[in-house]
Amino acid sequence: MAQTATLKVFENLRKGFDEKQATLITDAIEEEVASALSSHNQEIETHLATKTDLAEVKAELKNFATKTDLAEVKAELKTNLAEVKAEILKWMFIFWAGQIGALLAILKLVIVK
Repeated sequence: MAQTATLKVFENLRKGFDEKQATLITDAIEEEVASALSSHNQEIETHLATKTDLAEVKAELKNFATKTDLAEVKAELKTNLAEVKAEILKWMFIFWAGQIGALLAILKLVIVK
């Protein structure tokens, strides 16, 4: 297909230039296109992952978190949640005790007068 495109460019250039000029222009265009494609292909290759890259990532992921690790994390989270729940209940009790104390103080002041 590249040969066909080159031939068409050459034939179109032959209409306005002699054979030597058309050949030079066609060669220059062909070299520039090849250079641009090569540069573009190199850029793409630097951004694409190879099978080796993917295998390395897969191995890292397998080593990253095992089921045992996840079970340990789950147990730790449950323990932390239980501690947080106990802390919240403690502070709720302190809050309500303070509220009842304040209410009793206000009632005592109102009833005494």
